[in-house]
Order: sequence, then structure tokens, then C-alpha cells
Amino acid sequence: MKARHAERDQCNIYVFPVKERQLAVSMATKFMVLEGCSSSELLIVVRVDSPYVDKLAPDKLLVQELFHRLKLYGISTYLYISTSNDILNTAQTLYGLPTVDASNFKVKYLRLLDKTGRESIVKAFEEVLECSFIVVRPRTDDVFVFAGALVHHVLSALHPEDLGKFFGSIGVAHVNTFLMTRYLRPRALLVDAEYVLEGDAPYLGKERKWGYLFLSRDHVAIDIAILRFLGMEVKEIPYLEIITKICGRPIYYNATLCGEKPKELRITKHKFSRNVIKYGGLEVLLSKLEEHFGNATLCKPLINHVTSINAR
Repeated sequence: MKARHAERDQCNIYVFPVKERQLAVSMATKFMVLEGCSSSELLIVVRVDSPYVDKLAPDKLLVQELFHRLKLYGISTYLYISTSNDILNTAQTLYGLPTVDASNFKVKYLRLLDKTGRESIVKAFEEVLECSFIVVRPRTDDVFVFAGALVHHVLSALHPEDLGKFFGSIGVAHVNTFLMTRYLRPRALLVDAEYVLEGDAPYLGKERKWGYLFLSRDHVAIDIAILRFLGMEVKEIPYLEIITKICGRPIYYNATLCGEKPKELRITKHKFSRNVIKYGGLEVLLSKLEEHFGNATLCKPLINHVTSINAR
């Protein structure tokens, strides 16, 4: 992956040192103007994990500048903070911006899998699934191993009442993350990697200073790019392994890196938690995922659908 400046493209990944925050905000605003957002509404979705850890939340000034810059360009902009109810007030105070309530969102019904691999209907927020600008901070954890733009968008879009269905088991959570790519249509993704939380975040995580901002339109491309600079591989992340194997999309690996090439930050290789060990470890987990794809009647048409989208 070579670093160079290039014209706008879905699989371009723009990289900025955090000291160039205003330049990143300007580029993000340009994205939205080119998308024609000035004639429509835009929802900024900021993901804040629970329990609240200061370095786990996207930077306050970054979110505020993005919000006000979009408003300045005449874009009807709204802020939604995706987090648990117990820390919502803390997060709202942190950003100091007017926010919208999820109770006002339209509900969309999605087809995912339950813990047995059978079809299950879950509720999601239509406005978060589509036409939203996602702002997240990357972390490692004991379920997904790495949670970047894709996982945070998925968790933000799902109705809290149905998170239990999504996490039917660790294996199913990875399969469902792949299946969710059928429904996710973000306007843009901004990964605030000033800090990366390492370990079983947020409970047992520790922050590592990195100092970069990543901007793109493609969940998988941006997550794979970040992983490479963190010293991790796609094969260590089950849901990314599923996506790249099934979709077979080499552009994920060949996305153009525009701007400054980040310095590598070697985070400690994540060890699966006791929960994963209980399921038999990574090899057993991946074999169970294959069983889900082989036995679930829902998977084949969704795989075909997602493959056809990514082939365009």
C-alpha cells in the first residue's frame, strides 16, 4: 500500500496526523458537499463505548469542528451519540452539542442469524444504517478481537433490545457482522486513532498513543489498512476473514493511502478471552462459522447479494 495523494474514490483512505485535524474536517466536509448533502439531512453518529473511558471516546474538538463546519456549509446536521443509557449524559456533556434521540428513528427489520444458525429478525435504526457519517475510535476486545469502523457502525445501528440476538454466540456475532454489510450504507467513516485501546477494552484496556485520523467510505478497506499498521493480520479477525474470503475483493488490500503514511504502532497481539477459549479457540470458532454458512438457509442468498454488490 503506497502513500500518495489521489482524487476522490470509494477505496481511497485519507490519513492525517491529529495536528492536521482541521484539514481532516475540511476533507470530510468536501466529501459531504460532493455527495449532495447540502440538499438533505446528515446524521453524525459518534460511538462511545461503555463503561466510559476518556481515551475511548472520539475527540471532543474533532466532533465539534466537524459538526459546525457541516452546518456552516448549509448541511442540516444532527448528532447521535451511540452508547448505553448509563453513560449517555456523560457523553452528551463531553461533546456539548445538541443531540437527537434514537426513539425518533425509523425502525428497519433485518434478517440475521440466531445462536443456532437459523434466521432471526432484528430491529435496526434506518437513519444510522444509511446516510450517516460514522465517527469512532478503534479498540481491541474479547469478542471481535479488533473493533474499527465496521463493528462500531454495526453496534450503533442495531436496536439495543436486539443486541442479545446479534451476540447469540461469539461465532454468530462474527457471521452477523458480515451479514450486516448488506445493509450498511454510510456517507463517510472517520476513525479517530489518536489513541488505540489495547487489551480487552474497555474494561481491561489501556490506551496507546498513535496520533492519526483515517477518512474513507469503505468499512473493510479502512479497517484492513489500520490493522496493518497495528501489526495485526486479517486472518486474526474472524469477521474480516469471512468478508475477504467470501467477497474475494482484492481492492480491500489495494486501497490507495492518501496523505502521510502512518508510523507503525505494534500493539500486543490480542489473546482471545476465556469465553473464546471455552468455545475451543480460534480454529474451532472458524470451523463453527463454516458450519453456519453451510447449514443456514439465510446465508447463501445473502452471500450472493453481498458478493454482487462488492463486484460492482
